[in-house]
Amino acid sequence: MRCPKCHFENPAESIYCSKCATKLDLKAAPSVSVTKTLEATPDELVRGTTFASRYEIIEELGTGGMGKVYRAFDKKVEEEVALKLLRPEIAADYRPPQPQNQDHTRPLRANDRIRPGQIER
Repeated sequence: MRCPKCHFENPAESIYCSKCATKLDLKAAPSVSVTKTLEATPDELVRGTTFASRYEIIEELGTGGMGKVYRAFDKKVEEEVALKLLRPEIAADYRPPQPQNQDHTRPLRANDRIRPGQIER
């Protein structure tokens, strides 16, 4: 758990920061979102389709060598997101890296939203 004052990374069970002795707020710890890999996907996702019980498809943004990118509404965080679906032959070879710590995970921030002009066609 990261200290809000000195930003030192403390063990998850710590009550006080071991560097500056600030009391750590265990309730404020961010929840971690886990990425799930789905083995089978539909060939076409059209407007209004719900994917993975969470993402409502708004439109297809583009197609490339690795797969398709969709503009979707994430029902869980209630925001628009970009949803990239990899071709099955590419996804089958992918092995996600195993994180050594949770410094690389963070909650969704406001500046992670899709804004007009950020997507090239």
